[in-house]
Amino acid sequence: MLSPDEVARLVAHAERGFYEAYLLTAALTGARVGELTGLRWDDVDFTAGTITTRRNVSWAKPRGSTERARARFYEPKTAHSRRAIPMAPELASVLKRWKLACPRRSVARAFVACRHVEGLQPLVPWYEDRRRGEPWTHDL
Repeated sequence: MLSPDEVARLVAHAERGFYEAYLLTAALTGARVGELTGLRWDDVDFTAGTITTRRNVSWAKPRGSTERARARFYEPKTAHSRRAIPMAPELASVLKRWKLACPRRSVARAFVACRHVEGLQPLVPWYEDRRRGEPWTHDL
């Protein structure tokens, strides 16, 4: 577990845009990787100042499946996991900046943690950056 000072340094050194938004959202909400990658822009309420976790994303293949890995969406495991998390003003500012940098098509349905052109598929956390040799959250 990172200390608050370590988190601040990590976010301060993150590339502005996706990494800054993703890492700050993780740090200030405590959301799990599946919850973070499942966030859509319509889950982020800038007026109310909340982020609502409504789904988990898993890229794991079902046991015994021979099909390719793909995003599977699940309801949160417990009622407590489905929650509205207060959004700090600093996080709201970073997310607004990131939203403006995202593709404009179907923004409400687009994923927050996405670099796909359309924004309609969630990020593949362990594959997307590793194929370019970049670290991912599991490596940090």
